[in-house]
Amino acid sequence: MTRFGSRRGSVLIMALWIIAILSVMVISFAFEARQQAGIDIYVRERNRVRRLIDSGRVLGEVVLLGYQNVQDPEIKSGVPDWKDAFEEDRWCVEKYALKQDHKCKIGPINLDGSVEDDDEESDDVEPATVTVELMFESATEKIDINSLCEDKDKNYAMRWQTILSQSGIFEELEVEVEDANRSGRSRHNLMNLLIASWKDWRDGDDEVSRGPLSDSEYNPQEDDGAEKTWYEERDEEDEIPVKDRRVPANGPIKKLEELSYIRGFRDFPAILTGGHLYDGTDLADKYEKDDENNPVLSGIMDRFKVSGGKKLELNDQTRREDLSTIPGIFPDDPEDTSAQEDSEELIDAILEAIKTMPEDEDDIDETRTWWPFKDFADLQKRVDDIGCDVQVPEEISEYIKWPGESSSSSGSGTKKRSSKSKNDESTDDVEHFSMTITGESMGMKYVVKARCVISDKKIQYVEWSENEVTK
Repeated sequence: MTRFGSRRGSVLIMALWIIAILSVMVISFAFEARQQAGIDIYVRERNRVRRLIDSGRVLGEVVLLGYQNVQDPEIKSGVPDWKDAFEEDRWCVEKYALKQDHKCKIGPINLDGSVEDDDEESDDVEPATVTVELMFESATEKIDINSLCEDKDKNYAMRWQTILSQSGIFEELEVEVEDANRSGRSRHNLMNLLIASWKDWRDGDDEVSRGPLSDSEYNPQEDDGAEKTWYEERDEEDEIPVKDRRVPANGPIKKLEELSYIRGFRDFPAILTGGHLYDGTDLADKYEKDDENNPVLSGIMDRFKVSGGKKLELNDQTRREDLSTIPGIFPDDPEDTSAQEDSEELIDAILEAIKTMPEDEDDIDETRTWWPFKDFADLQKRVDDIGCDVQVPEEISEYIKWPGESSSSSGSGTKKRSSKSKNDESTDDVEHFSMTITGESMGMKYVVKARCVISDKKIQYVEWSENEVTK
């Protein structure tokens, strides 16, 4: 009996082990199946949101290609009546918004046909949606950096000085950097270094430029900029991979990132991104944070765009610091306190006037929050109506884009593609648009940011950037 009892006990233990092993196998298979299901759902939803992007792109193109021909709505009691127009054109409201405000938003639109509004289970299902935002690039509150050059604007150096001053760089600030011929190091006025280096990157000759400021104690006014040889030797010394090396563009830059390659901006990255002047350099530990030669900079990268021309469009997004870069508004002598106060008063009046409903307008759309200036005379009158005692200088017309003008500095109302290369992203006489498409489904978000132009009644994309974001 003892032997049989022992044998039965062994069988029982073996059975328990088999059951345990089978349980582990079942749990493992279940876990793997659940994991595979999760992967399948992820792949399915990723493909789904990408298809939403295609739908959003089509919607954006419909609005872009038709906004110029949309008819003004009938105004009833100060409010636009879209009932009749909507029956003929589903996107008339968005087209009109783009035409009037130079920006619009389409959606979010539910593109999930499986979820019906009257479905009892619809509250538990997250629909697939797409949203498209369109904007005239010239309507953004930024300055076209490609217009800040000698062949586009005779006042470009003064405007650069204003922008750099606003960022925290004072005119007397000097830094020690290597010479343009890389034979040694010497002190340079920082503004001179930056402006001259930008000029050399942008112009088509091989002569090293001088900076605009001539009263610096240390600056010899001979080698503030840098040409091709400096960049080639510097990249080789820094062991920059060949594919990442850059030489002067000798023309418009296509992306703002090019600023980080340029002498001066390259040596002091905080000028672009913000922070103390010597942050990110080998000299960061040498200068104390409260050292006047190591000022805190606000960063200038977000002040710029790469197209649109030198004319600034006045709208509800216009920033006072951008207005202050316009010749005639900013004082010729920054130390003239009276002139500085007049400049501030004029800027305040312009920004207030554009948000004040004109009294002599008929059937004003009361849903608007700002009203564009028709021309210089309208600007002057409305600024006077605000109660500003400062005369608006007529020279600012050279830098203000009035309704109906193209983005080129010539002021022509037509938008024709120039004889430049078809692939040139920075033509000044073609209006650029920004398009942001957001597709969302099952908690997954996919965002595309693009820049495009209208050419021969077709949309031509010059930039396309995708970014997958999961909530």
